[in-house]
Amino acid sequence: MEILRSCGYTNIVVIVGYKRELFEPYQSEDVHIVFNPDYEFCASMGSLVMAAPYINEDFLIIEGDTFYEKKIVETLTNTSEPNCLIVTEETGSGDECYVETQHGFLKQITKDKHAVPCIEGELVGVAKISLSVFRRMISLYRESSNSYMNYEYVLMRSTTIVERPCIRFQNLIWGDVDTQEDLKRLQQTYRILQRKENPFNEENLRQYLSPIFTS
Repeated sequence: MEILRSCGYTNIVVIVGYKRELFEPYQSEDVHIVFNPDYEFCASMGSLVMAAPYINEDFLIIEGDTFYEKKIVETLTNTSEPNCLIVTEETGSGDECYVETQHGFLKQITKDKHAVPCIEGELVGVAKISLSVFRRMISLYRESSNSYMNYEYVLMRSTTIVERPCIRFQNLIWGDVDTQEDLKRLQQTYRILQRKENPFNEENLRQYLSPIFTS
């Protein structure tokens, strides 16, 4: 949330389900905590629809299990593109959303590595979506019979390829947390991210220099 605030965002919507009470303390003037009562019976698009009453302009969507560098939000905030997605090299996390691009636009996404003739990386769980495309996505989702659709696939079906420009980052520090193993990896990755984002922070310096002076 601090990253979003530092980039000028004053309308932050957090859709919650399981253990919602853990998120309620974050409710504030600029943060809306919205409970999805059907969280057990839908996927990410079902949760995204819950944000509709709070959205009246182009916006960023950030998957709740994703950690990332601040420069992603800064880049999406500053782009003139109404829609924009972030692509980076494969992480090997086991939960990749593989991508195929064409002339800088997103052509195909899939979780199945065997379905893409040319894998060019993976999709990062942070994107910019225009209000007009969001409305199309909502309409398509409400007409569908599958409540378990993820927003990425609804986005693909609601747009043409030229409406899906993507920005590629190399050596990006990011990831998502789905398992205990992911959480263990995050503990190390987060320290690296903190040092990169704010190298002169006192705590970051202490963690970095302590092994040097105690060895």
